[in-house]
Amino acid sequence: MANWAQVGYRIEGKQKDLQEIYELFGEFDKGERKPFDELSAKNWEGNIAWALGEDIKDYYLRGFIQSCEIAKGLLTIEAEEAWGTSDFRHILEKHYEDMKVYFIVEEEGNEVYATNDSEGKYFSCRFVGTHVSMVHMSGSISIRNRKHSSTSQNAWNLIPSPPSSWQHGRNAM
Repeated sequence: MANWAQVGYRIEGKQKDLQEIYELFGEFDKGERKPFDELSAKNWEGNIAWALGEDIKDYYLRGFIQSCEIAKGLLTIEAEEAWGTSDFRHILEKHYEDMKVYFIVEEEGNEVYATNDSEGKYFSCRFVGTHVSMVHMSGSISIRNRKHSSTSQNAWNLIPSPPSSWQHGRNAM
């Protein structure tokens, strides 16, 4: 069984492109458009990629959109994805010229926390810890807890922190 990660996307691009994604999600969500196949959930990210004409067979798409909002030139998507981020963002950036997809992912089971928003434009929180190792995944910055070892890497200013709602000691690294 997968560990479900909470993923937030903030998507910048041309208004017509953002609107197209927003409208596609709405059509699938309301049942106005049939999913990829009879086994696909209406909120599966792959439906949007498929509707855009992308060949989805070579992508890792194990995510489900929970909400999709558009305002002031920004598309905001909240999703649940298996184990971490899926390839959904890569498909969008490949399909649309000048689109930039920022994300943050939090998956507590394997203690994976990552973002590609190193400047804090949309996700300003920072992960903190005492024993961390940096893992570069598809252009993102990620950390994992290293319980019985330490590292000399000082990553404090590079890595997002968990939300303040987390118990302080439970997820401290």
